[in-house]
Amino acid sequence: MGNWMMEFLAEFPDASARATGTRQDLARVEALLKDAHYSGAVTSETLRAIEGSDCWSYPTWWPIFSQVFGDTIVLPTSFPDAKVRKAAIETLYERLRHIEVVSVVLRFVFPEDFGIISPPVGHLLNLPPLGDHISYYMHYLDILNALRVHFGLARVADADMALWSAAHSQRELPGVAELMFRDDYFQEIRLKNAFAGLRIIRDVSAGSPAEDRQVIEHLLIARALLAYDHVLSALICGRSYESLIDMLSARWGIPKGASRVDESEFLHRLKKISQRPEFAGLGCSLEDLKRWWDRRVKAVHPEHRITKKEASEFVVQVSELGSHLIAHKAGGQP
Repeated sequence: MGNWMMEFLAEFPDASARATGTRQDLARVEALLKDAHYSGAVTSETLRAIEGSDCWSYPTWWPIFSQVFGDTIVLPTSFPDAKVRKAAIETLYERLRHIEVVSVVLRFVFPEDFGIISPPVGHLLNLPPLGDHISYYMHYLDILNALRVHFGLARVADADMALWSAAHSQRELPGVAELMFRDDYFQEIRLKNAFAGLRIIRDVSAGSPAEDRQVIEHLLIARALLAYDHVLSALICGRSYESLIDMLSARWGIPKGASRVDESEFLHRLKKISQRPEFAGLGCSLEDLKRWWDRRVKAVHPEHRITKKEASEFVVQVSELGSHLIAHKAGGQP
């Protein structure tokens, strides 16, 4: 696997010219701020140098703060851990109240440790919205630094520029883009970020018991995975189906057998469930319940080879059952 980060970093000048109409020379902006780099002193002149440089196009994206910055802020000149980085971010954010401009200032004064928050890069990384701006930026920096180390780049700012270039150069460098999207390390980061975004689902259903929230989340994942991997989707749905039957069993006083799912015990419970007078309110039949068990078995045992059509029906129908059960959980009703 080639070092696609290095290739996209080398493309940055051309990518910036294509995207902005100006060939961004960020090294020259850094050179203007050497005094601040060594002293840690951030002043209105620091911001003025960033805002007014003709080496890049700051005013296109962010507001001007140099005229209202106020007194000098002195930051650390080294950042050995996350605690020190966070303190520097908080100090600047308290003054500027604009996290993207905070990231710009820190990136140019301390390019070894910081990068610029960029929506195109955030989109490429599948970054989830976090509870506050500072947490978001800290998470962003953690990912940039992990990629920097993994791909052997010198600075966090270099990783940032490489990803910005990647977000804007996939058409021009399709071979390099293919390497990026085939890179397991990078894809794992993107998937973790995507799943981290599911905290929103947890928050929305925070009034429900933890088991219910987990079923909602798992069925959501199953539906999302259908187009990508129908077998994996059906596997997740199968586990959710077991949980829903356990939920009904507990609600209607139907005892479970051994904790390990056994086919005869499970089918016996399905029959007992179907005999309850409340069962009619579920909108399904005993044959449906048995068919869904069969789909679960096909997903778990590869020799059965569940088809995409079977998986799709399974996921959609069990999702409907789950939504119905969780929405009508109160009062012993179906």
